[in-house]
Amino acid sequence: MNSQVWTYVIILILVICVIYLLIPKDSRCRKRYKEMYKKSNGTFDDAAKQTLKEIKNIKNPKIDEEFITGDIIRFNILEENLVENPRLTIEAFNRYGNTLHRILNNEEPEHVDETQPDRQFMVDRIADFGDRMLEDNIMDVIELPIEAFNVMLVGSKVKVKAEDISDRKYNAYKEAKNKKEYAEKFLDKSIKYTSDGQNVHDSLVGKDLRETLAELNTTLDPSTTRDDIEREIIDFAVNEYSEKDNEQKVNKVIEALNTIKNNSYISTLKSNEGDIVKAVWDRSKYPQNSVNQNKMKEAMIDSIVDCWENGSLVCISIKSTTGTL
Repeated sequence: MNSQVWTYVIILILVICVIYLLIPKDSRCRKRYKEMYKKSNGTFDDAAKQTLKEIKNIKNPKIDEEFITGDIIRFNILEENLVENPRLTIEAFNRYGNTLHRILNNEEPEHVDETQPDRQFMVDRIADFGDRMLEDNIMDVIELPIEAFNVMLVGSKVKVKAEDISDRKYNAYKEAKNKKEYAEKFLDKSIKYTSDGQNVHDSLVGKDLRETLAELNTTLDPSTTRDDIEREIIDFAVNEYSEKDNEQKVNKVIEALNTIKNNSYISTLKSNEGDIVKAVWDRSKYPQNSVNQNKMKEAMIDSIVDCWENGSLVCISIKSTTGTL
């Protein structure tokens, strides 16, 4: 390669470096974390760790970053067990508090779509966090300025609701041709769809699932153990499952059960993972379900297979919830 070509290569490299350096650091971090956040499976996996790292490198975080950081700490790391690590619970509390403060100061997310929550979603999620703190008696363990937090939360609720109604009225009026169409469009715009991988952790969902689990526990078979159930599930997957010839699916079931064998505690459901699996499997063998027994077992095997996302198991709350549902 002659000297002239080398000169062009060096100039090109320098131009690329200059262009890169001209892009603000915060913008580079935002681009990277948004790509990584979508890849997380709900645990504190590499994608969630990288997302948190990039956000913490942002010099001037926006409302989105405050909210997402609170969510990652609360769900991906703590898995809703707020008492386990007071320091992290305080950080989640502060991030959510910062989000409310920004809402009251009229800050809005730059971009909202099915993967980027709007302010109404943020307020609802933070309200759920407040309910969870009360449910877990967190104030007996950690001293937090809860009164100031609640004042901001109430103010944010009122503000966001009023603005949402105003926006819906304006957009419906702009698009409608008559009063009937205006009413229809106003109602249509009240329906919002958000892809929320953390929905399983919310307190209302958790309450419903705990009630379902309590009902399942009424039909437990005292003559079998968790180890017995594990063997029964594997035997069904290998010999009777409609996709028993699908080696990949059967292996996923076996690997998932190896993890479930640890019987990890799930604070959202106030029960242990292996105990939940046993309760669901026992229900399939309940005499009243004899006609649909195999269908119920098939559904549970499918649910266990669905616990895998992007080649790894999702968090224990999601695994157990899938089976319970």
